[in-house]
Amino acid sequence: MTEKITFPAAVNQVRTLADGGIRLQLDLPENCIPQMAMLAECKRQAIYLLVTAEAIDEPKRYRQDT
Repeated sequence: MTEKITFPAAVNQVRTLADGGIRLQLDLPENCIPQMAMLAECKRQAIYLLVTAEAIDEPKRYRQDT
């Protein structure tokens, strides 16, 4: 997979696991169904991702029209 997956998100939860791993939960806007599907496909194919996060001032600017 070479396609980038871009979406606005809010961090909902961050926690550590018993084995020392880290789990985080993101909230995406309702119009990010295609991105969710791409992330689900990464999970299905066991594709690891390199994630870069950037703070944004106005999340609505980044919403795609559906």
